[in-house]
Amino acid sequence: MVANYSHDNLEEEEKSFVDRCAEALELKSDEGENSESKKAQRAVYLSNACNVLLLFAQAFAFISSMSLALMATLTDASLDFVSGLLVLLTWKLKSSRDKYSYPVGQSRLEPLGVIGMACLMTSATLITLQESITTLIGGQERAKFTGLSPLVVGLLFLALFTKLCLYLMCKGSSDMSVRSLAVDHLNDVIANSVSLTTVYLAERYIWWLDPAGGICISVLIIVNWVRHTLEHVQNLLGKVANAKTVSLVTFLACNHHPEIHKVDTVRAYHMGNGLFVECDIVLSSDMLLWEAHDIGESLQNRIENFDGVDRAFVHLDTEAEHSPEIEHKVI
Repeated sequence: MVANYSHDNLEEEEKSFVDRCAEALELKSDEGENSESKKAQRAVYLSNACNVLLLFAQAFAFISSMSLALMATLTDASLDFVSGLLVLLTWKLKSSRDKYSYPVGQSRLEPLGVIGMACLMTSATLITLQESITTLIGGQERAKFTGLSPLVVGLLFLALFTKLCLYLMCKGSSDMSVRSLAVDHLNDVIANSVSLTTVYLAERYIWWLDPAGGICISVLIIVNWVRHTLEHVQNLLGKVANAKTVSLVTFLACNHHPEIHKVDTVRAYHMGNGLFVECDIVLSSDMLLWEAHDIGESLQNRIENFDGVDRAFVHLDTEAEHSPEIEHKVI
């Protein structure tokens, strides 16, 4: 059973890679790009609208029950709202570029904002964590949990269902900001499920399950944000792209034009959430300048059509015997 499952997964991955290779050989139309951009924009606006409504619902649920588990989810909902505003700000800056002050755009504001959000999220969650631990140590007399009303239960189920729908809507997007929202929505689904379960059991059976749920949710939020932050820090530091992306660029370069004799070097690395790609190709030494330029520029345009690629640099050469390290200084 395990072998068959692994084999099926391998076949699916190979099929997906072959499909992406086929897509790489076709330039995307402006209409397709605009369609994807509009879908991503709708997802961002809808996520933010739902976050505002769920923030009020979570606040009402916490005030009505004084549950520590719901306090943790309220903290998460509050910072989800701020995180959504950050994504909207990033979108605004992307659409209004200042090519003189910021020639390559301001997209790196997003990972910087995520790092700032992580610090804020961790600080706010630590308050909930401290209160939960204090209540757990202090005993039932310190617990302020008053129980759940049918309205609060209904609001919690509504929040859970809404976040699940938002996750399913955002997870397949090619936009980095929308995929980041999908991660947030999935975390919220888990946190809301845990809070609903622990609050119900605390009301029915064991009182300390409520502060224990607050501790579990707080730790989950902190761990997820730390992991998310480390990923963005690595991207800002220039982490190499995954092997499939490098393979796709290499495949495209090899099949771009019959006059390309060899693909010498391919590098792909993060500059924030987006990728910078460097590709060295070998052409004939007696080729006319305009022909070589057209081949290199058209390859550069096709590479920049890949999802997630911000900039591509195609270097033209006539041989591949030299070391790539001598072309640039070591930094």
